Amino acid sequence: MLKTIQIICFFCIIPFYSQLKLVVKELDYEQNKSIMPQGLNTLGIEKEYKGHILELTVINESDNSITFPLDTLSYALPFTEDLNAYYQEQNLILAPDMVNSLAVYGFIYQKGKFFEGALGDEPSYDYPGIMDRNNFREKREKVINEWGLRNNIKDDVMRAYNWYLMKNLITIKPGKKIKYKIYFNPFFKMLNRYGEQEFYYQLNFKLPYKVNFKIICNENLYKLLTTRQRKEYKNLFIGVVESNTLDLSN
Repeated sequence: MLKTIQIICFFCIIPFYSQLKLVVKELDYEQNKSIMPQGLNTLGIEKEYKGHILELTVINESDNSITFPLDTLSYALPFTEDLNAYYQEQNLILAPDMVNSLAVYGFIYQKGKFFEGALGDEPSYDYPGIMDRNNFREKREKVINEWGLRNNIKDDVMRAYNWYLMKNLITIKPGKKIKYKIYFNPFFKMLNRYGEQEFYYQLNFKLPYKVNFKIICNENLYKLLTTRQRKEYKNLFIGVVESNTLDLSN
């Protein structure tokens, strides 16, 4: 689905419209399953709830470069259909990178009903990538704290978001595109090195469902940048880009 979005920065309004397009397609599972998390817990879930391998393509169809954050490691689970609520102060979390909150959001509908995400219990520690979970989190916290000191950000939540956002900023030049793959399983989402899992609450695995993905970059998002950072990136994308809809089943 193609949308025409105005590009705005915090200090000026760039007098042109930019076009971003998001295309999602399902790939052959067997040929691409190497990207699936390899923990035993994941493999066990797969026997009952088989996931999907998806390819996402973001295309800049405009005549101008566009910059925005995009976490390409996985996807994010929505918590509401109100897109204005995303990145509002009261909805910010302490560890946004652990749930890929700057990734594409997968909006699932089954029998016309919207399904929000839920955080599950932590899985058993069956994979080397999460055996040293505490050590990983200590290193992560140290990196974020050092980032906050360098950028004069004292608030814990703001510091984490700013670090995560800047780490995932990408720029797509005119007429260019980026393409990446994700493992998508609405009944079990986990990045092994974090030891966290999420799922779509009360989704019926016996019934097919529809899903489309959205890149959400509203004005709330860029309030997480410092003044210096906003001056540095004057072509920040503000808007929502919605993909085509896939019909999937377990």
